[in-house]
This record gives sequence, structure tokens and C-alpha cells, in this order.
Amino acid sequence: MLDIQIAAGSAAGRLHTLLGRNNQDAFAWARTPDAVVAVVCDGCGSSPHAETGAQIGARLVARALATRLAQGADPRRPEMWSEARAEVLDTIAGLAGVLGGDPAAAVADYLLFTIIGAVITEDVVRCFSSGDGLIVVDGAPTVIGPFPDNAPPYLAYALFEEQGEKYQFELTEPVAASGVSSILIGTDGAADLLRIEHRDVPGGGGKVGPLSRFWTDDRFFDEPDSLEGHLAALARDVERADWEKRALETDPGLLLDDTTVVVLRRPSGD
Repeated sequence: MLDIQIAAGSAAGRLHTLLGRNNQDAFAWARTPDAVVAVVCDGCGSSPHAETGAQIGARLVARALATRLAQGADPRRPEMWSEARAEVLDTIAGLAGVLGGDPAAAVADYLLFTIIGAVITEDVVRCFSSGDGLIVVDGAPTVIGPFPDNAPPYLAYALFEEQGEKYQFELTEPVAASGVSSILIGTDGAADLLRIEHRDVPGGGGKVGPLSRFWTDDRFFDEPDSLEGHLAALARDVERADWEKRALETDPGLLLDDTTVVVLRRPSGD
């Protein structure tokens, strides 16, 4: 089994919480004997059931890629990606049919989601995307998006547009796995983590700290809910008493949008 540690968490953004909306993000990962796949998804904000698409999408993409990796597929070759994409789209089309009514409307209501992911094998690391988000490889961040009119190229658009082939996985160049020690993938809300490291955690607790904390803090990997709790603490408003003013003050949450991250690292000493 490939020796990769994984930590993950998701928190509703401050603005979503204030509006009474659900967290519309999701994450999933899958392991094979010789590979790891991790995926984060963000459901379309204007869809009435956006969280459904994110949850389904993360699992579909992780499974489609892991199945091929288990069969010996090579992430450096384009057919692995095209076959996985076709499987995901076929499943989305089938789900839209099961939901009834107009399939395009069913997809728009339930099955639009962005995708950010990473594949690690014994030989190679490759990240991929369909829509906006954050990829950080060994501390070097890449922010994807935002897109014009805040309209990401959702993969499911390929089912209904004449130029559907333009909706592909965008792939990073493959790099040797031996040279990579950590990867963080995040939904678009995670990009806020790059700008708040010098801010105070709402309600106290010191500074937020650098992004590197996500792959250097052992607690996130040793305690399954720790990373999610950390994100929640950054996102929520905290009321505190100002005794001089005899009033309650509010420290506003720092993560405005839903924020989801998956962190992968090699154990220390590897």
C-alpha cells in the first residue's frame, strides 16, 4: 500500500451560514494498492440542491480514476483521463434520467459541480481540475479561477452543449512522485487561506498561521476531525464581551465561502 497520509475537512462559509444555506462542498478519496486519488467538489451556487452534486461528484470522480489505476492505468497517458471522464458523464446522464422530467433541468438542479483533484502513484503525481479551486504542491500554490461571470466550466455541461468536448479535465504536468512530499487541494473558498495567515482567529487563539500548517501539523492527520474543526473555527462568527463598553462584540468569520481541503503528505522520514 502506498504510504500517504490524508487529512480532510469542510466547513460552511460565513456568508452561507448567515444566509441559512447548506455547505455545498464535498470531498472524497480512494486508495488502491499502488495509488491514491483525492477529490474536492463545489456544487453550483445557484442550484437548489448544489450539495447533492458535490457529494455525488466527488465520489464518482474518485471511483472512476481509482478503478483505472487499480487496473494499471498510467496517469501520464490521456486515455486514463478520457475514459474516467466518459464514465462520470455517463453516470450523471443516467442519474438525470432517473430524476425524471427534463434531463437538462435535473442536471442544473442537482448535478453541477466543480472538481479539483490529485492522483499519486508510486511513480508520478498529477493534479487536475474542472472549474475553480486551489492546488498547492510542496508549498507552491496555484489558484484556478475565478472564471468570467463567476461561471465555471462545469463538466456536466458536456452533456448538452454542441461543443461538449471542450469540457475536459485540465491536467498539470506529471512530476516524479519521489520529488513531492505534500499536496493540498481545495475548493475555491480555500483560496482565502492564502490571505488570512496574519489575521487573528475569531474569538482568540492567536494568528491563523501559514498555509504550511495544513501539511506540517501532525494533529490534522492524527485526529480525524481536527482539520474540519480548524476550518469551522476560521469560518464562524464569535461573540465576546467587551467589559469596558459593556457590550457584546463580534469577531467575524474569516472564510466567506464554503471551504474544503484535502491534504496528502508522505510520513516524516520518507
